Parts: sequence; structure tokens; C-alpha cells
Amino acid sequence: MKVPAANSASEGATEIITRTGARWQDPPDTQWPPRGAVASVAGTYERRPVSTLPSPSARQNDLLEPEEEFEEDTGGPLAAVGYTVVWYGVPVVLFVLYMLVLDGGQQAHALDTLAGAAPQFGLSLVLSMLVAVGLRWASGSWKAASVGLAAAVMGGGLATVLTSAITGQSLS
Repeated sequence: MKVPAANSASEGATEIITRTGARWQDPPDTQWPPRGAVASVAGTYERRPVSTLPSPSARQNDLLEPEEEFEEDTGGPLAAVGYTVVWYGVPVVLFVLYMLVLDGGQQAHALDTLAGAAPQFGLSLVLSMLVAVGLRWASGSWKAASVGLAAAVMGGGLATVLTSAITGQSLS
């Protein structure tokens, strides 16, 4: 069948479309050039059946139920609490490293600041560990490191809001 090419550069050009014989039920062929296609001189492709493919029933693969099932260990509540403590340890290590580059007077001021912030830091850490246990109880699918990070963030925010509510100081 010949069809005039609407987008062709020359107005008189025609395009040859060959019937491939594929049915609408067949899955689309995503390989280019298509399997079994042979280029002709006119630049069209002729589709030939491929005999090396197994039957459709043999190719059927259920992606929702993989053959090999393995269960990933996400860790228990103790692992979640451990990762929470690790996430709190990161800023402490960075603070200690920063103190190494300060001179004596600045180090004393930094230690005073650290001592003044220790009670709120401890409250925040305890609240975060409780949140970690709660998150692990609520969702067993998260990995322990993810639960630890989420608990550290939520516990820190919760401690900040509670401290502000108890002392009456504004958060801003």
C-alpha cells in the first residue's frame, strides 16, 4: 500500500508501509532494528518470525513473586537506638575536631558553651532514643540507620519545642 508522505521534503515522495503481520495482542518489540528485520533497498524493513524464542507460556515471568526470596534484616530496636547515638556522635566529633584548631582562650569559651548545652543535648538524645524505639515498633521495614536518622531529627526537634515551652523562650 502506498501512502503520500505528508512530512516529506519533496512533495511527490511516497512512503512504503509494509504489513508486519503482528497482532495487537503481541508485546511491542523494543529492539532496534527489530528482531528478524531485514533492511531492503528502499529503506523499509520486512519482519520475519524468530524461531529461537520460547513459547509465550515458557516466557511468562511473574515479577510480583520472584523466584528467589530473601528477607533483608532491618535490625531491631537496639540497632535503631545505636544508630541514633551514632547520628548524635557526628556533630560531637566535628565539634571536638574544630576545638583542636582554636587557641587557648577560644577553647575555654567553646568548652563553656559545650557544658552549657549539655543538659539540652542529653534531653534531646534521650527523646531521640525513645522515638527510635517507637519508630522501630511502628515500622519494621525501615533499615536501622534510617530509623536512627529520623529519630535523631525528630527527637532534636521535639526537645527544642519542649525546652521552649518549659522555659517560655521563643523559638525565633
